[in-house]
Amino acid sequence: MKHYQKISFKSYKIISVILCIVGDALIMAYIWKVFTNFKRIQPIIELSLRTQNIHLRDLPSDFIPNLHLLIVNSLVLLFILTVLFHLWVAWGLFHFDKKRGTTN
Repeated sequence: MKHYQKISFKSYKIISVILCIVGDALIMAYIWKVFTNFKRIQPIIELSLRTQNIHLRDLPSDFIPNLHLLIVNSLVLLFILTVLFHLWVAWGLFHFDKKRGTTN
């Protein structure tokens, strides 16, 4: 813990914000890699449909690709909201020393 005492509080805040951004980017990249791979998601969607007794022959031919596109669009929205929230928390509150529930 002594190495934290060697840096200023301002440097500590900057380092922690940068590490949070890097962590968010790595987690988002992994989630993007897993869920945008159509060949990986297609069997999961088909299994889910079978467990609900829905047959692929009863659905339009472009149902699974459109469902995959919906998943990808939902991920984009989730990532945008996550970035905005973390910018507000990390940069807006933490960087400017705001206390939760106060206006100081």
